[in-house]
Amino acid sequence: MFSNLSLRRRIQLMLWLAVLGSLVILSVVLWTFYQDNQLAKSVYSSPRGEDGVASGYVAAFDLSRDLKEYLEEVQKAMIEWSFQNGEEEWAAVEAARNTFVDRLSDAGQNPQIDDETERRVAELFESYYQKATSLGRAVGGVDTFDVVEGEEPVDTGPEVDVESLQGEVIEAINQLSTRLDEFSAAKKQEMEDAFRRAAQRRSNFLILLVVVVAISLVLMFLVSVYVTRSVTRAVGQAADVADRLSQGDMSSRITVTSDDELGQLLQAMQRMLDYLHEAEGVAKAIADGDLTVQVNPRSEQDSFGNAFQGMIGNLRSMIGNVKEAAGDGLGHPLRFVQIVEHALHGLQPFTALHWIRLV
Repeated sequence: MFSNLSLRRRIQLMLWLAVLGSLVILSVVLWTFYQDNQLAKSVYSSPRGEDGVASGYVAAFDLSRDLKEYLEEVQKAMIEWSFQNGEEEWAAVEAARNTFVDRLSDAGQNPQIDDETERRVAELFESYYQKATSLGRAVGGVDTFDVVEGEEPVDTGPEVDVESLQGEVIEAINQLSTRLDEFSAAKKQEMEDAFRRAAQRRSNFLILLVVVVAISLVLMFLVSVYVTRSVTRAVGQAADVADRLSQGDMSSRITVTSDDELGQLLQAMQRMLDYLHEAEGVAKAIADGDLTVQVNPRSEQDSFGNAFQGMIGNLRSMIGNVKEAAGDGLGHPLRFVQIVEHALHGLQPFTALHWIRLV
């Protein structure tokens, strides 16, 4: 297939292969960059939505740690309020609660946090908050919340079992803490897995890039070697034949394996060799005295062919004259000498006999 391509096409093929290899490498780099960017969005915190809430595995893990810290703030504020039952303390409890709830609402905008986890944590927190509030009222001896604006009066009454309620609060906070610990551990594991996937993907990218580059280089190397060998082989063969011809050796045969410009050059040299072999055969026939050989010049510019044709014609004419003179030589010796001298003079353009002189 390649042997039928011209030399120009082969060189163009090398260039196109280089361009194609570069495009493939660039495509692999861009595709890997896109995949790595997508994975990075799932791993690292990235703004999402108009509120700028962060999403991703890292953001989910940060949220789980924040919820544990905010829960501790709620507990501290609840204890302070239980002992003092003041408006300022209750405001601190509400502020801590709102901070926890607002932070928990961010989970709904993070695709790495499922809705079930968010719902379960909200339920456990609300259960704890209600029980802790009831316990605080009972411990503080407050039978109404008239001191807190916006709250409905609640009668704790003497029938409230503080110890039992305290146990429920401890159980609620333990359940919520356990759930947050599990949530934090799960998000930490997911984050570590995501980092490992990112590292593995980068490693795979490097391997893929090395393979693509290696294949491209090998293909370009093979094509360049093929083109180089096809050129050097043909040029070397032509140079060898030309060198032998310069020494008079016409025994060479040229093998043509392509139809490109170099192949056409070798074919032309082979035709030249055939022409020289043909001229050699004519010269040998004349040297052996065979003047019946036919010479057909290939064109008006065929110097060898026209010269051999003229030489054979002159030799034939000379032989005829010699034969004619030989028949009349005994009767006319001077005539015979004149004819032979004329014949030898006719040989001077074609032989080395021009030094012969008859007197």
